[in-house]
This record gives sequence, structure tokens and C-alpha cells, in this order.
Amino acid sequence: MISFSIITPVFNTSTWLEACINSVIDQTYFNWELILVDDGSTDGSWMICESLKEIDARIKPIRQKNQGVVAARFNGFQTSSGNVILFLDSDDKLRPYALQGIEKEMRSGNFDLLRFGFDYCDMNWNSKQTLLPPLSGSLERRSLMLENHGPLKQYSSPSIWDKAYTRELASKVFALTKDKRIKHSEDMLFSLTALVLSHNTFFLKKACYLYLQRPGSAIHSLNINSINDKESYIEGLVHLLDILPNEYHKRLKKLINEESNEAITYVLNNGSCYAKGYYDLTKIIINLKKSTLYRKYVLMVNRKPKYLLRDILLHIPPFFAILLISRVKFNKIINYFR
Repeated sequence: MISFSIITPVFNTSTWLEACINSVIDQTYFNWELILVDDGSTDGSWMICESLKEIDARIKPIRQKNQGVVAARFNGFQTSSGNVILFLDSDDKLRPYALQGIEKEMRSGNFDLLRFGFDYCDMNWNSKQTLLPPLSGSLERRSLMLENHGPLKQYSSPSIWDKAYTRELASKVFALTKDKRIKHSEDMLFSLTALVLSHNTFFLKKACYLYLQRPGSAIHSLNINSINDKESYIEGLVHLLDILPNEYHKRLKKLINEESNEAITYVLNNGSCYAKGYYDLTKIIINLKKSTLYRKYVLMVNRKPKYLLRDILLHIPPFFAILLISRVKFNKIINYFR
């Protein structure tokens, strides 16, 4: 019988936390434990965790002091006992049938990773968009790495919470990622690592998760450590070359090239949208040009015209900063009149 461990990092999300926990309590499948990892919350989240523990013994709160989401998930995993691991953010919810649907598929096949769909929700939990996996059914690793030629990222998704992992697979992934204390791309690194280490992945075309995209979240703010975060992320992917068979290296190197260029794009877009003016964005561009990420994995590696143009512009940071911010302002004007 499958037992689920659901790991939820808690970070000052008391407004949504009770609804999150109740979505687990209301599951139609009952063999689960919920590990709530409070990371030094100051808004009363810990009191909610403690009070709900008294209602249901399957709820297990633990505390850590400001170690971040990667450590919270790893500490939760170390405390857990289930043979299937899920991750649930404390401002999101599971659909009532989620565990039952996942259990049915994992019990019927030899899968160590299962990816399911999710709904983008507004603040009232109304679905705005449903995103489902690109495939249906199972896909073995050899087929994924040698026969399916689409970007690996599309088979993985950038999220850690739209998947169920066997305990053995989660342990292998944590061994490679638990020391990467980054604030951006930590989910993507975990997800891609899980995908390429998985022997057999199952794609469930059913939305099991409700994702609340709220204003002020980390994805909508300036990430001042974005260059270092992305560098650490790419190094994590490069490390997989030491683990995977040689026949998979070509596929993985293509992923590293794609993600390195995507990392540069993210740093520039994040800076142009959220930096405090031209001077701050110019500093970001200069630091990016000097970074190991850019010099080792990007510069002149891909000679497409758009990348060559970007390399030229990176060598004149003030001008590039003006172009980027002008583009953002122009897009805001266009969106206003739509």
C-alpha cells in the first residue's frame, strides 16, 4: 500500500495556510502524513501548524530558523516516512482526488516519477488556466534521452510540486541538490535532476494541484542574487554529466546550452523589469558580463544571430540598459491600450 509524505515549507503564509492544510485533510485517500516545516515564520503560521496537529495526528510540524526552502524541503524529507513524496507550497492546495489518482497510477505500474497537471488560480481559487503534461502515459529514460528530441525542460516543467517521487528517487535527487541554497531555479534543478535520474516517468493528464499566483511573490520582484543563483543552477546540471551514461551526454549538453542562454535572458529581464533605474540595471549587466556563467557557458557557444547581437550589446552596458528599460516601458504602454 502506498503511503504519501507531503512536505510543506511554511514562510509567513498564515493567510492561506489553513486552506492548504485542509486540502490535505479533505483527501479521498487517507494514508498520508503532512510534514509542515516552519522556517522562522513571524506571522502566526507556527500556531496554526500546532493547533491543527491536535486535530489530526497525521500532521507533523517541525521548525527551523531561516534556512530557506531547499533546507526546509530536505529537513522535511528526513523527517518523513512515506514511500511516495510530494511537495505542497503553503499558499497552494491539492484537489480532493489528487492522492487517490496518483496512488492508482503508481500502484499499477513501475514508475519512480509521476508528473500531473495543475490549475493557475485567482485569489478566490477560481481556475484561470489549466496546464497538463505534454504526454500521456509512461516514458522510459532511454527513450526520453535518445528518442524524444523536444527540450528536456518541456518534459520536466520548472516546478517541484507538480510531481510525485518515489522515496528512492527523491533521496538520490536530494543528495545532488540539497547543498544548492539558491532562491531561484531551485525547483527547476530538482525537477530536471529527477527527470534524468528517473528510470520510468508517468505523465498523468489530470490537474491535481491548485497554484495560487499572488502579487508580490518572488517571481515578481528583483532577484539581486540572480546571477549567482543561475550560476549554481547551471553547475548543478553540469555535475549530472559525471553521473549519467556517456550516451546521454549529447542530450544533456544541449540542455545545459539552452538553460545557460535562458539564464542570461532571465537575469536581463528580471533586472529590466524590477531594477531601480538605468544605473542599477547597468551594474547588473556589467556583473553578468563578468560572471563565470556567461564567460564559460554562453559567450560564443551559440552563434545564432540573436545571441551574437546580445553579446555585442553586453559590451556596452549603459546603451543596453537603455534599450531594455525602453522595451519594458513600451510593452506597458501597449498592454494598457489592449
